[in-house]
Amino acid sequence: MDIQPKATGHEKRIKLLLDAVCKKLSFTAMLLADQQGFPVACSGDLKSVGIAAIAPECIRMGQRAVRFGQFSGIRCVTLMLEGGHIMIIKEINIQSQKFIVVIDTKTVPNVINSLFRVLSERIDLILNSHKYYSH
Repeated sequence: MDIQPKATGHEKRIKLLLDAVCKKLSFTAMLLADQQGFPVACSGDLKSVGIAAIAPECIRMGQRAVRFGQFSGIRCVTLMLEGGHIMIIKEINIQSQKFIVVIDTKTVPNVINSLFRVLSERIDLILNSHKYYSH
């Protein structure tokens, strides 16, 4: 399903900009959405129609993490998806309005995938060894 919004003059130029960035940085896709999650412009092959809709909630989740973790702010929210995708979601301000940029790239470093696998295996060993010693 195509999520490209009906393009006006501004949206066409924004799409051309997103196309150029995707090509230069080898991104799979980029999306600019408004604060409510409606697509403004999209470039590339964005597989999920729903990503524009969930992006604002991802930002809100990141903002809650900032409050609970007592951090000073949020840079972006990053989702690591199956199939080697990293989706980066960032809130930006344009002419005093908030927008959301979504970047999809297939460049999850192998070391990250390996790290999660090794951590899972080692924690599993620790928990299993604790079962034997706690009886």
